[in-house]
Amino acid sequence: MTTTSNSDDPSVLLTVQEAAEELWGPAYTATDVNRLYRMIWNDRIKYTTMGKRRFIPSWQVDKLSHRRDTMHNQQRRQCLVKDEVVMCHDDRYLKYDARGIPVTTVCEKCEEEKLKGYRPEIFTDANYGTTEPVEEDAGEVPLTLMPYPEE
Repeated sequence: MTTTSNSDDPSVLLTVQEAAEELWGPAYTATDVNRLYRMIWNDRIKYTTMGKRRFIPSWQVDKLSHRRDTMHNQQRRQCLVKDEVVMCHDDRYLKYDARGIPVTTVCEKCEEEKLKGYRPEIFTDANYGTTEPVEEDAGEVPLTLMPYPEE
C-alpha cells in the first residue's frame, strides 16, 4: 500500500464522507461530497492518499469550517441598496405588503432606503392597484411549456 501525502499533519485523518458530515452535519448530500473532491482535485485543500482512497486531515476540516462560517456571517450581514453593498450588523427579515406577499429582505439599517423603491400604498392598502391579476388563493400554478424556437 503506497501513501502519497499532501498534508503536514496526518495524525487524525477523515474520509471525504466523514469530512462532509463534519462540515454540513448528518444531512450532507452527494453535492457536498463532490464539492470536497473538487477541492482535492484542484489542490485547494491538503489531503493524504492511501491506495485509491483520499483522506482529509482534521485540522483542514476545521479550517474549512471556520472559512465557511466566516463567509456565511459576512453574507448574512450584507444588504444591497442602490447597487451598493451595505454591511448590516442587525438581523435581516422579510418585509411584506398589505396582502401578506413578501416584497424584500431588509434590516433596520437599510429598510427605509430599500422601501423607497416601492409605492408606499402597497404596505398600507390591501386593495392597491396592480398591473397583473392577484388571486387570494392561487392554488396550484399551471405549468406552461414553451415551444422550441424554429431553427
